Amino acid sequence: VKPLYDTGMGESSQQGIVFQRPEHAQLFRDRVRENYQLPTKGGCRPDGPTDPIIRILNRNIESHRSLLNVDRLQSYLQRMTSHPVTVSTFDNTTFVDQLAYMSSVDILVSPHGAQLTSIHMMSAPCGGVLEIFPAGYYLPHFFGPLAATSGLRHGFVYTGTNVQREWYDELKKEEAKKKKGTKDGQDEEDHHYARGRARRADICVPLNATV
Repeated sequence: VKPLYDTGMGESSQQGIVFQRPEHAQLFRDRVRENYQLPTKGGCRPDGPTDPIIRILNRNIESHRSLLNVDRLQSYLQRMTSHPVTVSTFDNTTFVDQLAYMSSVDILVSPHGAQLTSIHMMSAPCGGVLEIFPAGYYLPHFFGPLAATSGLRHGFVYTGTNVQREWYDELKKEEAKKKKGTKDGQDEEDHHYARGRARRADICVPLNATV
């Protein structure tokens, strides 16, 4: 694996991890599943993508960025499969439990967060990740490349109204200050406060767009 290249969007050059090739991700999955004796229920099954295993991986409300209308989302997604659409968090789960969870799901719906770190354990090429972002916080280039280089499909739903205004412009301002070598203390403080507030915001998922 190697650090994700700098996207020029004002993020760190080590903002994400990618596999050099999907075959490397597959080798990783095979070895880990063999080592931990993980059952594989998701992925490329005989019944195909018409009846996928769909799961919602939420975040605890205390962890912020939690899906607030998760019950309604669960009900909407249940119409798309005969398998139970479950809602889980990774609180108080072991590392192996998390790997087993990812190995048994076809389509994962989850807010942006560290709970997505092990999405490369999902089966490819049938697996898909749908990442939900709160208004004002937009990082599809973090877990997106990890999904893509693991052989997975990746999509996202941004719940704000104007990502250009709410995210990109603030990053460009921050980058411009760094290049000039000057800092406006109050502006800098306001920027990080606004960005941190957006990062912690819980999310009301737009149901139709997500489906």
